[in-house]
Amino acid sequence: MNINLEKDGIIEASAGTGKTYTIQETVKEILSLGKAKTEEILILTFTEKATIELKKRIKERFRKRY
Repeated sequence: MNINLEKDGIIEASAGTGKTYTIQETVKEILSLGKAKTEEILILTFTEKATIELKKRIKERFRKRY
């Protein structure tokens, strides 16, 4: 999935299609390119479980990198 980082983006798909991975990689790219700071990024999920999983994956991704 290719998301234009110059615009708002929406990721909508069924379970198990890679939404969390796509969000994680998009956030990584946004931060790496200096397009936004962490406090300027809004990610909306519809379950607490999804929020916890996404937060965990993003933190792990950046711990490995730095």
